[in-house]
Amino acid sequence: GIDLIYESIPGYSLEASETLPHAWKAGVQTRILRRQLVAMKDGGTVVMVAPDNPYRCPPGPYERASMIAHYLKTKKPKSKLIVLDPKKAFSKQPVFMEGYEKYYKGTLELKLSNDIDSFKVTKLDPKTKEIETKAGFKVKADVANIVPNQRAGAIAFKAGVTEGNWVPVDPETFKAKKAADVFVLGDATIAAEMPKSAFSANSQAKVAANVIASELAGKQKFPARFRNTCWSLIAPKDSVKVGANYKAAEGKLAPEASFVSQKGEAASVREANFKESADWYASITGEMFNKA
Repeated sequence: GIDLIYESIPGYSLEASETLPHAWKAGVQTRILRRQLVAMKDGGTVVMVAPDNPYRCPPGPYERASMIAHYLKTKKPKSKLIVLDPKKAFSKQPVFMEGYEKYYKGTLELKLSNDIDSFKVTKLDPKTKEIETKAGFKVKADVANIVPNQRAGAIAFKAGVTEGNWVPVDPETFKAKKAADVFVLGDATIAAEMPKSAFSANSQAKVAANVIASELAGKQKFPARFRNTCWSLIAPKDSVKVGANYKAAEGKLAPEASFVSQKGEAASVREANFKESADWYASITGEMFNKA
């Protein structure tokens, strides 16, 4: 999994996350964010700070922005959400931007960095919830969702398998390059160009399991094939997706047959995407927890 680099945002810390939640690990953190949103007065300002690449779930901040904006629009219509983003571009950007304009105009304001202005946070006061960016933009939040940069989980560093912030792996097997017979999957890896997602990790696990069965029990080893799909809800029943197949080639994972949702798609297509994502969730949790 991942750990958070709290110090990547000046003023942020593990202690500060108790009042300014990142909510990038489910459980206590997501409950804190929910409670704060529910308790906030109508007319309040929510500020989300997005992380820099790479991080867990590339479309995640923008789907969360949609969900928060939908809540504000339907429950607290005088409120607004401001997203501060250090990046110049993000996953599924055209369809997210189309959705923001369609559903959340006046509620959601995305501050995306460009060649002139950088919305990378340079100062954060956890007590006052005042935030300042490199471009000089200043805002005071009633609720602040601070998602810092990320790295592989602590166990990877303790095991000595990291290079920089992540774990390099053999793309044919997902064995760690810096330790014999150690497999590392999912968010902790350098698996470019395969994104850090649950779908990716599940696909990688099946390849690794086949390698282990082959090496330990002499079972047939199949060529490594990987797949990823990421679905994101912009509004109820309006779901967009991105994905590809991946094949190990020249020491890395190369995408094949890639696809991404397009602007202007019919409502029936977006609703079909939503149903597809629900079916996938039921399937993957069934596999993980051995549900009949």
